[in-house]
Amino acid sequence: MYPFNTKHLRKKADAFRAKKIEAVRQQDFEGAAYYREVEKKLEARLKPSVLRVKWKLIFELVKIKLYEMNATELYGFFVQSSKESFPVSIEDVYFSVCLHNYFAASCAESNYLAKIWKGEQVNERIRENLVEQATEYFFIRSLLSFLSQSNGSFHLDRTNIKTVLNTNLFLNLFSTPTTKRKPFQNGEYDQNIKSNFALSDEKEILGFYEAFDYTFRYKCSLERENRCLVISTPYFEIKLRIFFSMKNTLLLPLHYSEYYLGFKKNSGHRINAYLKVSLKLRMIFPWNWHYIKTLKELRTELKEAFSAKHYFEKLNWEPIRIQSRIIENLLNK
Repeated sequence: MYPFNTKHLRKKADAFRAKKIEAVRQQDFEGAAYYREVEKKLEARLKPSVLRVKWKLIFELVKIKLYEMNATELYGFFVQSSKESFPVSIEDVYFSVCLHNYFAASCAESNYLAKIWKGEQVNERIRENLVEQATEYFFIRSLLSFLSQSNGSFHLDRTNIKTVLNTNLFLNLFSTPTTKRKPFQNGEYDQNIKSNFALSDEKEILGFYEAFDYTFRYKCSLERENRCLVISTPYFEIKLRIFFSMKNTLLLPLHYSEYYLGFKKNSGHRINAYLKVSLKLRMIFPWNWHYIKTLKELRTELKEAFSAKHYFEKLNWEPIRIQSRIIENLLNK
């Protein structure tokens, strides 16, 4: 094999080139021919080494571009006014809005899920697992919606995801066609609409439908491996693991719940999401590098929709708290 370090080969080739030029000046054509042959051999040895250097640089560049994405940990949060209440819908936290709707819709439609969430005798781990499944559903929707393309030729629907469908109650319930669900039988619902809420006369949520039908330009699969969800494509693989414990609380900024949400309980529940991106061999080719940009944009979108840290940094709560306290004191005078 040719040595990876080309410096000494280049130095030798340059030296023999200089000798060749000097021999021509001295009209030593026989010596010049000899030096030329040696130079050609060295140049021939340099070409494969240079090629190896280029490929090495390509691999390093891809690794550098995805280094910060290789393992991403995000933590989100939700707040309850009481133990049995649904997660509070916080306007500026998209994850909390979705989580509230998921539990309101599922518990209204399914007595089984309502008993798990509101039942006092239910094992806490079962309730924790329900939160994990709801969070999984949020990420499944977010990931596939971002990666899908309207003009794709490969379809991913309920028939392709049986291992996930059987282990996520929210995905199974919400993607079931409206023709098979009681909350959607009493009203007129357009079957062509891919997402819809069933509402009572008082505008309370009775059910939620969202079609599980995505199209891609490349083959895409959604599987479960142990406790991880795996989205696999010919170019990359995304692994997702959700962890939640009722004991894992998140202390909210001072007076946040009182001034912003309207109740005094000032702690929330923390949910951890672990994402790992692995590149496939096809990503060594420069014409596939645009997927790296796509993955980085995906991470940014998930951070904005889910991350508690991102939300509170953006909110900049302390000045708001001080203003709220001043207004409160003025009103109490």
